[in-house]
Amino acid sequence: MFSHLEAQLEPRVLNDIWDIVTDPTPNKYSAAKKRMLKIFVESENKEIKRLLTGIKLGDMMPSQLLRKMRTLAGTDVSEKALRTLWLDKMSDSVKCIVIVSEEHLDKIAAMTDKIMEMAPRTIDVAAVYKDSVRVDQLLAKIATLEGQNRLINVATKTPDS
Repeated sequence: MFSHLEAQLEPRVLNDIWDIVTDPTPNKYSAAKKRMLKIFVESENKEIKRLLTGIKLGDMMPSQLLRKMRTLAGTDVSEKALRTLWLDKMSDSVKCIVIVSEEHLDKIAAMTDKIMEMAPRTIDVAAVYKDSVRVDQLLAKIATLEGQNRLINVATKTPDS
């Protein structure tokens, strides 16, 4: 029975349980099952955490983001929770339009794609003020210092008579 399991496993998984495969004890199957469950449960937890915190709209269309979020969520996250998480990733202007819709989430995502196509991309920019008068004063002082430095160099190179 264990040899059948061993033959069906992907190399990546087989590497994770190789110490159990090579162990001569008779309870290999239950030990391998326990190890694999631990590995895959941790992976699911990481995916859900990524779903909650790490994924952003970025350059994706809203429907692409929804598909990616569904893949990460698997069957562990309800459609209602997924809708809330997905809406949180949308801009406020888009969210205000689609949040009132009672349509299926896929239809809302398609509608949001169209809204995003029509709306100009906005980029958040922080204003940077440059005190041009102060910069001009500093440049003038630097030029004066450079001139004085040249005079000093010339004066030290000519011998006193």
